[in-house]
Amino acid sequence: MMIRRVELGVKIYKDFQVSSVEHRNWKLILTGYKGSGQTLSEAAVMKVLALENGIDEENVLLEERARSTVENAYFTKLMIDELDINEIHVVSSEFHIPRSKVIFDTFFHEPTYTAHYHGALDSEQTKEERKKKEEYEMSMLHHNIHLCITDYGSRKKLLIFKSAMFSIEGLVHGFTSREGGVSRYKPLASLNLHFNPRRRDPKVCVRENYRRIAAAMELNVDAFHNPQAVHGRDIWVIGDSQPNSYDGIVTDRLGVVITAPGADCMPVLLCDPVRRVIGACHSGWRGTVLQIASHAVEIMKTRFGCNPTDIKVAVGPSIGPCCFEVDKDVEQQFDNAFVIRRPQRAKAHVDLWGCLYVSLQASGILAENLDVPQPWKKTQGQFTSTVTYCTMCDPDDRFFSHRRHGLQFGTQRGILMMK
Repeated sequence: MMIRRVELGVKIYKDFQVSSVEHRNWKLILTGYKGSGQTLSEAAVMKVLALENGIDEENVLLEERARSTVENAYFTKLMIDELDINEIHVVSSEFHIPRSKVIFDTFFHEPTYTAHYHGALDSEQTKEERKKKEEYEMSMLHHNIHLCITDYGSRKKLLIFKSAMFSIEGLVHGFTSREGGVSRYKPLASLNLHFNPRRRDPKVCVRENYRRIAAAMELNVDAFHNPQAVHGRDIWVIGDSQPNSYDGIVTDRLGVVITAPGADCMPVLLCDPVRRVIGACHSGWRGTVLQIASHAVEIMKTRFGCNPTDIKVAVGPSIGPCCFEVDKDVEQQFDNAFVIRRPQRAKAHVDLWGCLYVSLQASGILAENLDVPQPWKKTQGQFTSTVTYCTMCDPDDRFFSHRRHGLQFGTQRGILMMK
């Protein structure tokens, strides 16, 4: 059976070498562990066969940790992501291809990856033996995937930041960091809380990260409501018809978990402990210009009778004026009070935190109810928030940052629920 798989893999590899120049740098990854009493791993034995069939040794890679098809996919993905490969061809037993496809499609989602499946002729096992084994493997599939991602995920404790402003009876809140999750692709590791099909973190890992957060904060993982983060100012009041897109949520419903995403953009949480109304907003530079947080305050005021002087606000980890360098077209969107120019620097920096602080005060929020850094110039660069760390220049790289990590960036969230 092993010989047939290797022969088919070699044939597919050679066909690509001949048919397309762009595939000349493809690799042949052979996977299989070394069992007790064995001299060579299964992958090493297959390598010998591949070399005998004319494959250059430099293009043969071994994955020798996997002890199951699930781990085959998991550890192979780590190698493929390291090589920045987007197209794979999976060779397995003809009989096992349906199960292999379910597993590999879990880890290699479209459109980031394109996966093709090729079945080698089956072994001499009887159909009855194969069917019985395959049915058992399929029944255990999702359980085994869960075990795999949790076994090899981060062992670090979740790092969740809490604002003293929100020490309110019945209120559960926190701002997440990168630590304590199961995502493995380095820019997205490890507690990524947003699935994007164009990034290399599979949905199954994001789902497990949410489960970990829910368990740590004693929340119902099925009660989470997440805005889409489209950089507008639309806000969904839960109970109204759900918009196609929105960057904020406001609700007076108890037990509902609302979140605000951030990966340089500001996750903004709002709470009126008197009326027991909560809100969450995603405020990037566009949302800040559009004053989405002030818009949330207005909705809390008009729809739920909130008094702005009762509303408390906290802003989580996001890009600070120390690092938010912008082009001229973005700079021109802001009042000069929030533009910072430095000698010998062609581009200006913008103080999103300070801009938000001032706009919320203009909406009637009291200064003592704002866990948001005051404008940079007024504080001479000293930040005054307990939860607003700069995502880009954090010395311990505790947060996801679009600017720091590039297009394959993860997402942390501000999370809020009223019991």
